[in-house]
Amino acid sequence: MRSVSGLVLAGIVGVGLGLVSARVTLDAGVSFSTFRSGAWVGSPRNGGIDADPYTKAEQVRNNALPVGGGEGVTFVATHDDTGAALSGDCDRTLSLPPPPARFWTLTLVDSYGRRVENPVEREGFTSQEVVRGPGGVTVIALSTMAQAGNWLPVPQGQRYQLVLRYYDTPLSTTTTLVRPILPQLDRGVCR
Repeated sequence: MRSVSGLVLAGIVGVGLGLVSARVTLDAGVSFSTFRSGAWVGSPRNGGIDADPYTKAEQVRNNALPVGGGEGVTFVATHDDTGAALSGDCDRTLSLPPPPARFWTLTLVDSYGRRVENPVEREGFTSQEVVRGPGGVTVIALSTMAQAGNWLPVPQGQRYQLVLRYYDTPLSTTTTLVRPILPQLDRGVCR
């Protein structure tokens, strides 16, 4: 009888330690298939059947519906190119060179991946609705104050993240070709 209760106790402790270690790993943002370039983080197997268990757990925790491997690639930025966290306390400028993709979207979400309410009801841009500059470069102003051109309102005093998706693209985040076509994210005036 004593050995059975010892086995049950060992099982409970093992499950508890497993759950705690998984939670700590997810909170730390550990992934086995992550690609980083500047402010942007991508995962090439994010939407595939070969995604690692931590990536799948993170998707479940955030209610994320990833882009499938044959559909495109997703990148997320939580910091600018200097490493400062994205928040409505500072203006930012995003400069996106023309990517090798048929279509792209840029969405602003809160730090939990949820929609951010704003008075103009603009959550992001698509490649079909932006104003392009010389050489096809798209410049988007991220600010609490209205700006001319491509302006995306950010939440005053709150952290946010940017989600960039390239659809119908030959790229995978494991290639070095991705680096030059990711947007530059510069910090401007802070309030």
